[in-house]
Amino acid sequence: MHATETMKRKRPQSHVKEDHGEHLFRASFPREWIVRRLPKDYGVDFEVEVVANEDVLGHRLWFQLKATSSLRKLADRPTGNHYISFRVDTDLLSYSFQCGFPLMLCVIDIGDEQAYWLPLRDHADIYLGLHKPKWRNQKQVNVHIPEVNSFDYQRTTDFYGLLWYAMQPALVASLARTEAQYNSLRKSGLFGSSGISDETEENPKTHGEAWILEWVPLVRQYLEAALGLPGLFPYHNRPLLLFNCECLAPHVSNAIDSCRKVVCSDVVEADKNDIRQIQRGIRSAWKIRQLCQKMFELSVLLPFKYVDPLQP
Repeated sequence: MHATETMKRKRPQSHVKEDHGEHLFRASFPREWIVRRLPKDYGVDFEVEVVANEDVLGHRLWFQLKATSSLRKLADRPTGNHYISFRVDTDLLSYSFQCGFPLMLCVIDIGDEQAYWLPLRDHADIYLGLHKPKWRNQKQVNVHIPEVNSFDYQRTTDFYGLLWYAMQPALVASLARTEAQYNSLRKSGLFGSSGISDETEENPKTHGEAWILEWVPLVRQYLEAALGLPGLFPYHNRPLLLFNCECLAPHVSNAIDSCRKVVCSDVVEADKNDIRQIQRGIRSAWKIRQLCQKMFELSVLLPFKYVDPLQP
């Protein structure tokens, strides 16, 4: 090398692609959402936290980001559904089952500047479990991302699908908490097999002051937790949930007011009407929880939850 020649620094195309992919990824979310790059990559590149009306909600998603300029877009002949085929390490799929927050794969098409997302745990559990049951024996496997899982489509639905997954941990925790509270309240003798005993309904003073002092604080916690459950469903004004909760929620709210009145009262024995109000609220709260549990479990009622690209 001559003395007059200088050493040229080059930036590889892989770095350009990676930075452009990150830019497109960040630009795919609402501006108020928080997008954090995690400092060390152990299968998770980014954490995204939902913000609504300046409120940081604590609902989060984890993302593994992949940028490519050669995306394979295919169509399933029997169904006509379009999907994207992308190869990932099976270790990443296995890791998704251990994550506390939903782990999503985000594939960026650099050429078309499009971003697509896939819930890895559900894809492995539902799609691969059915079509490729031995996927764990492979080092890599092709995943199929439905074309409707584009961020462009998500924007038209106010990010409905991603919100559902972001809220999953909070919803599961709330369902577990209300179940534990309900089981604790059963020890009071207030409940029968149908959710509340007829004996207590007929004679609300059976348990007297001891029951009030011991159980009303927990009753109030249970009622407040159950009343908050529907709010954990994105777009919780879907017809089925809205209709039922509109009918039940006032009973729960009135029962909470009665709980406050009983706890703050200096009267030795609670008013019959307050006790009946509490009992009615407990029944309504139990029904709300059952409804939310069914909404959570029945994928047929949750078309936004996961789409199998090979199903019509």
